[in-house]
Amino acid sequence: MTRNTQTAIGVVIGMLMIHSGTAWAQAQPNRAGNRSAACNGTEVCVCVGAACEAQVPRRALPPAPPAPPPPPVAPAPPVVYQQGMAAPAATVVKHKKAPKKLHVRLGLALDFLPLNLDLRLSDHWALNTSFMLVVVGSGHDKGFYGGIMGGLDYYFKGRALDGLRLGARVGVVGVGAWGQWHDVFRFVIARAVIGYNWTFDDIFSVGLEGGLQYMRVGDHEDHINLVIPHAQLSFGFVF
Repeated sequence: MTRNTQTAIGVVIGMLMIHSGTAWAQAQPNRAGNRSAACNGTEVCVCVGAACEAQVPRRALPPAPPAPPPPPVAPAPPVVYQQGMAAPAATVVKHKKAPKKLHVRLGLALDFLPLNLDLRLSDHWALNTSFMLVVVGSGHDKGFYGGIMGGLDYYFKGRALDGLRLGARVGVVGVGAWGQWHDVFRFVIARAVIGYNWTFDDIFSVGLEGGLQYMRVGDHEDHINLVIPHAQLSFGFVF
């Protein structure tokens, strides 16, 4: 083969290769276009090349569904009592009634001075008084018997004039001719007592007490001193 013949064959082969490359490059967009046309938005398309990527549809994610509302709370059914069925009894709370405060006790006692008057000073303290005055006869023959005594009582349970009490008394009792005071026969008395008062229906009262008493008995010239037991029973009304 001559040199000219080889050169001519090489030129022909080169022209054929250039023509084949140009035809392949022109076919690539068509392939991408065909593949893009096959993607209808419901499937994932895989392409190679910038031209294919530009034609791939981008599907947006759907929004998240809203949270379901809370279930409604059904009201409690009403309680229906059939005929003959007893409804539950209501609970009744009973409050203890506070005891009534007592202010005055008026009574009679088996004692030297039988008339008693007690006055409430506070929840624990009360003033105790006893008195008596009897006048007999007329003119120069008129005589008398009388006296007065007072003291304090402490009531332990905090309701004066009722319950356990502790007290002290001081008084004087005289007997003689009316108007002749220097010849009066006297009893000077001092007592320490413990007692108890029972109150019924906050109206009627019974009292009992005992203790020791000092007595100075006589007139202004002659007298004696005595220490003797003391006991007293009384009945009265409280207000």
